[in-house]
Amino acid sequence: MIQNFIDRILNIYPLMYLIPALLVLLRIESKKILLFLAIFYTLIIGFRHQVGADWENYLIIYNQAEVLGFFEFLSYTDPGYALVNWISYKIGGGTYLVNLVCGALFMYGLWKFCSRELNPTLAFLIAIPYLVIVVAMGYTRQSVAIGLVLLAMYFFFEKNLFRTVLALTWATFFHITAISALLFLLLLPNISVKNKIKIGSLTTLLFILIALPRLEGMINLYITQVMQAQVMHSQGGLIRILMNIIPAFLFLVYRDRITKNSYEKSVISLASLFSFLLLMIVFKFSTIADRLGLYIAPIQMFVFNRLPEVFERDRLRLIIIVGIVLY
Repeated sequence: MIQNFIDRILNIYPLMYLIPALLVLLRIESKKILLFLAIFYTLIIGFRHQVGADWENYLIIYNQAEVLGFFEFLSYTDPGYALVNWISYKIGGGTYLVNLVCGALFMYGLWKFCSRELNPTLAFLIAIPYLVIVVAMGYTRQSVAIGLVLLAMYFFFEKNLFRTVLALTWATFFHITAISALLFLLLLPNISVKNKIKIGSLTTLLFILIALPRLEGMINLYITQVMQAQVMHSQGGLIRILMNIIPAFLFLVYRDRITKNSYEKSVISLASLFSFLLLMIVFKFSTIADRLGLYIAPIQMFVFNRLPEVFERDRLRLIIIVGIVLY
């Protein structure tokens, strides 16, 4: 029994959580340590073996690089992910190089996002249980898209619209659902009508090039068969939506105390409202709500890491930090 307990404690997954958790509880904040953690976790993501429910499916995609021509292979899966696989196959890097590159892209976006937060290590910690361990080590293509969305949020909060759109464009190349993030920009009041027209034109072009050829299959997979109660039901989808609902509610209550930045306020306010919208559709279209909800997950890091600063008393702040770590 004791050996079994020790084995569980030394398992890589608890350690991935416990390391930043100890840093948070000890109030150790260092950008160099955060960068080291990002690199360390990139290696874990990249060199994992047979981890993730889609491991075999990704292996099939990689092996298709041997039998398909370059342009045919680009249309076989999301073009950004296909390009990484193609290069890795040509230089003999295997799926491990693919996962390493994808892990690095995800972790870079996460690191940049966390680095500008009030409590960077706490923000990083909040991402570990689901975004890192489940998404980055399971949903490889969409994890890259989410990492690039995090990077886009960093650029947008810094008021750099060009880099924001560029990051979201690359995100769309890795997972078509990221096109929803470009549409999200069209609803923000911080962007001029002229720039919204440009973004709308780009979104239309990306839709025609990437989404349209696969639209029939996506509708059949995500909607038609769901309506017929056949496939594509995401177990745990409701729980993951509720993970966004809690910080969304807290932000709507305390948003003027959580941030004064109008760019931050507009993005997180709209994301919070979308969380409640996804809650309404998750019971019928759980997979669609679950997939789109992943792009809203950054509000967990944004809200929870700033929540302690809402309150003035140091003891109360400490209690809230401990509560977030336990949560």
